[in-house]
Amino acid sequence: MSNSLAELLEDVDAGLIWAGADGVVRRINALGAKLTGLKEGKVMFDPDLKNAVATVVKNRGSMELKAIGMPPAPGQSPTRLTCRVIPGLVKDDAFVFVRQADVIAPASVADHLLLALNDDVHAPLKETLGRLKHSNAQWPLMVECTRKLFTSLDLLVELATLWQGPAPSGADNITLWPLVQMAWMMQQNSPEARACPASMPPPSSVEVVTLYGDTDSLSRAIRLCIDSALRNQPPAQPWNIHQEVDGQRVLIHFTGAPIFPRPKPAPGVKLTEPSRRQALELFGHQLVEKIVQAHGGQLLEDAAEQRFSVALPTNQPHRASGGVMDIAQAQQYARDLAALMSRARLHTARDAAAKAEAHAAQQAAAGDAQLAQQKLAAQAAVRPAPQLPEAKPINNSDDDAVLF
Repeated sequence: MSNSLAELLEDVDAGLIWAGADGVVRRINALGAKLTGLKEGKVMFDPDLKNAVATVVKNRGSMELKAIGMPPAPGQSPTRLTCRVIPGLVKDDAFVFVRQADVIAPASVADHLLLALNDDVHAPLKETLGRLKHSNAQWPLMVECTRKLFTSLDLLVELATLWQGPAPSGADNITLWPLVQMAWMMQQNSPEARACPASMPPPSSVEVVTLYGDTDSLSRAIRLCIDSALRNQPPAQPWNIHQEVDGQRVLIHFTGAPIFPRPKPAPGVKLTEPSRRQALELFGHQLVEKIVQAHGGQLLEDAAEQRFSVALPTNQPHRASGGVMDIAQAQQYARDLAALMSRARLHTARDAAAKAEAHAAQQAAAGDAQLAQQKLAAQAAVRPAPQLPEAKPINNSDDDAVLF
């Protein structure tokens, strides 16, 4: 394979397989080999994918299907893949684009973004400007239209900020249930909330727990979940929001209302064009997931119970590994450690100098005492011996005798 063709295959942002009508892999890039486990010269082992390649080669059309890929690690379940098969350069070839089923293609995100900008920004703004030309009776409608416009703008700006910047983080001490109640109070006067109010049973005293995080971003995530429920809940159908404590985590359950629903096409029908509601749900889900993951939590869904849950850890602040926050903290830790070691070295040097000075003083004192002793010894050596008076002989003559 030429270098140019190899570079083209590797530059594709998805797994790419160049296969023949018989299902034999002619060329495959590194990502495609990782996702499917296929190699050049091997036959596709997924019968559905092999049949899809044969059908595309025969009809010169395109197909999309689900396939089974390689497990991400030994002992784990195989990866679900989304495959798009298109005709190749010659009549007996086909190209297969492979992605993980839960990965959104960049083109799909771009389509949703353009749709949201057009339907939620451009069109409402045009309608608002048109109402300005009419009588004052249009003011309430204009205000509502403007409110929805800025709501959509806020969502797009926040999502773009999270895509490009660091994840939200904080160490606020948060009692979660009052935060949920406040989020509902901000929505309860809307027409959608009045049509289908939520039941919110208060947690017991033993379930009043606190967690650490960023108050504003968590409040935003809860409001987005409530917004999605109000957009998709049929009028007068009951639903509830309640809290559950499960060990070292706390869960907020939204039960009985669809939260960020995904479109479910009918059998044989493919969803290729995004819808306005689908775009709003996609952006809202990504924003909530980004916020919750930044706090060490996860989103849980139970389709059978129609329950959407936000699970967050308690007791300790969460710090995402490998992020900008970790790098800044590591740098600050290194600076603090260097300063601490510098102070330790300074104190050690000062202690050593003080000990040396004390030792020198002690040595000097000892030297002075020894010198004084030496001087005394020298003086004693040169001092003359004391002179005794000369002894006189005793005269015992009779003349000098004293009689008593």
